[in-house]
Amino acid sequence: NEMIETRFTPGPWFVCRHGEVTICAAYGLGHVTVANPPHGHKERRADAHLIAAAPDLYAALEQAVGRMALLHGMRLHGAAENERIDLSGPLDDARAALAKANPKVK
Repeated sequence: NEMIETRFTPGPWFVCRHGEVTICAAYGLGHVTVANPPHGHKERRADAHLIAAAPDLYAALEQAVGRMALLHGMRLHGAAENERIDLSGPLDDARAALAKANPKVK
């Protein structure tokens, strides 16, 4: 399974503070400040942690898609010929999420 080239700043990312709730990339490659949501600081901090996890989530989902693609259509031992693993729904959803994060994904 071939990894897709990404255009986003490589991880790891982490939540840091520069007066605001900010997500920083490793090695000082850049940062993004999380806007003020209507529910305040706790929500903004939770959003920051979710965003900081994005590179790891992307990589994990990319690996999961590769594994699901291998399993899709396989027949389990002892199953009837027409009983095959159908992962088309989860595969479509996962590929759509990857494409949303990286438009180069098909």
